[in-house]
Amino acid sequence: MNKKKNQIPKFDTSDTLGVLRALNWFNLNSNKKKSRGYLLDFLLDSQLKSDLANIKRIPENELLATYGYVAKLLLDGYELPVEESNKFMDYINKLSKEGAKIPKPEPKKNSNKPPTTKAWSWYSEVNNHLGEVDHAIDVFLLNDYQSDFSMYNFLKDLPVMLNKRPKILEIKKIYEKQHDEIQKAYDKTDSDLVDAYGYMGRRNLKKYLNFLDSIVQDTEKYADYLKPKKKVKKTRTPNRMKMVKNFKFKEEDVDLGLRSEDPVNIPGSIQVWVFNTKNRLLFHYDAEDKKQGLSVSGSSLKGYNRDTSKCKKIKKPFNELQSVLKSSRGDLLDVFNKIPGKDFGNGQRINKDMLIVRILR
Repeated sequence: MNKKKNQIPKFDTSDTLGVLRALNWFNLNSNKKKSRGYLLDFLLDSQLKSDLANIKRIPENELLATYGYVAKLLLDGYELPVEESNKFMDYINKLSKEGAKIPKPEPKKNSNKPPTTKAWSWYSEVNNHLGEVDHAIDVFLLNDYQSDFSMYNFLKDLPVMLNKRPKILEIKKIYEKQHDEIQKAYDKTDSDLVDAYGYMGRRNLKKYLNFLDSIVQDTEKYADYLKPKKKVKKTRTPNRMKMVKNFKFKEEDVDLGLRSEDPVNIPGSIQVWVFNTKNRLLFHYDAEDKKQGLSVSGSSLKGYNRDTSKCKKIKKPFNELQSVLKSSRGDLLDVFNKIPGKDFGNGQRINKDMLIVRILR
């Protein structure tokens, strides 16, 4: 007799590793909708009626799928290690308190109007994909607060329909909410959250906070990468186009989430900021004559002031380059001067490892 597709196998849940293997199976073969059903079935079977009523009010996308799978294991008669059982019940108590704060829905009024069609929600499309992130969070918690999960790489692999900047920013809001919750528990500004996460201890709570922070930062970084660049004016003179014909530079860096500005805007500019992705040197070239501006010859910049044009090695490229991009013209040199380390004079030719970060005209 053939086994049914996705038939639930037998698990050994006597230790944390066994529980993790079981959750891995559910993560691959189930989804958030089923997970919510498992959780509600467990509450009904356990006669936890008040918790059931409260948790029913919480939207599906705000429930962690893993705890629904834990509920399924308990429903099927598995015994879990004490630590995992305590985590599960702490989560149930936290959810119940959150649900109790949500107002009860008003009873539906009788109406002869035909039922309206539900508006399409992108949550229905993204939930199955975000289940992978929720699973990564659960693995982090079960694996002694360690993980090599990259939110940035996860977002790069999303389907084209979801790989849009507005949708990425919505995803960021979801994990910002989780981050803010853990921040309140760590700062001890919410007694309910302090009680809910007290079992972790301060040290592990800090690790959890840092992990969620990395997810939020990666999401913001990828959203910035998807931000469209300003269109260059079409009034390009043939001389400028010819001048940069052989100009070598790096068009984009996926890890940093940055695209180079068009080098056709360099001739006549008063300042150019360049970053070497290979040796992490940040350069700024200042025009010696602001009326004539900078010019280009091959892959070299000409007409820059050798006394004021400097470079520095930076330790945190993403943070420092974001400051360069977002700062006003008047604050740019202050940003550069605040970078720790010694500055050097410029003289290096632009090459295929170098991003054109910003051009001021």
